[in-house]
Amino acid sequence: MVSVVIPVYGAPEILPELVERLSTYVPLPHEIILVDDACPQNSWKTIEALSQKNNNIVGVKHSQNQGQHHAIWTGLNLAKGTKIVITDCDLQDNPADIPKLLEHAQFHQAVIAVRTSRKDPFFKKLFSYWFWKILSWSTGLSFHPLAGNFGVYDKQLVKQICQKSWKFYFFPAMVRTCACDIVYIPVNHQQRHSGKSSYKWKKLFRLGWNVLRFY
Repeated sequence: MVSVVIPVYGAPEILPELVERLSTYVPLPHEIILVDDACPQNSWKTIEALSQKNNNIVGVKHSQNQGQHHAIWTGLNLAKGTKIVITDCDLQDNPADIPKLLEHAQFHQAVIAVRTSRKDPFFKKLFSYWFWKILSWSTGLSFHPLAGNFGVYDKQLVKQICQKSWKFYFFPAMVRTCACDIVYIPVNHQQRHSGKSSYKWKKLFRLGWNVLRFY
């Protein structure tokens, strides 16, 4: 069984198409876990409607905004699959790439997508590049500057991550703290389907500062 964990914040109009594409590309049996991180656009109403139509969809809602990485953590603790896919809700991670990632995941703890052509503003890409470089240097962990959360993770690795006590939730650092077998697979980054990123500059800098403090 494959579990797909998706942190949801904003753009509820994307979710029906996202679920449709995932249902096309993720092999059965599978479950799709949508974690509503107290989205102000009322994504929960859409998640409820989708789960009523599709028994493979599991919806969970945070009572208050906890952040993307805490939402991933929530989904990981609910996942029943032997392989767990992490993807964003905005369709910039292409569901069509999941079969390729799953194929490699037969042999590795973590298969992480590398975005070869990021569809983000220049300064965001520049900030991201240096953020990962500095984080690798300061923590001694190896972070790929073009990788994000999109990937496939083995159940035993996820179990290790869920059993540890974390002072700050940051999924890439959790993975690299626990995993000893990581492979990177190039994929094409997609244009954002609709809406805008919830990561503003102030939020990005605060995230970066907290990660550097706790890792």
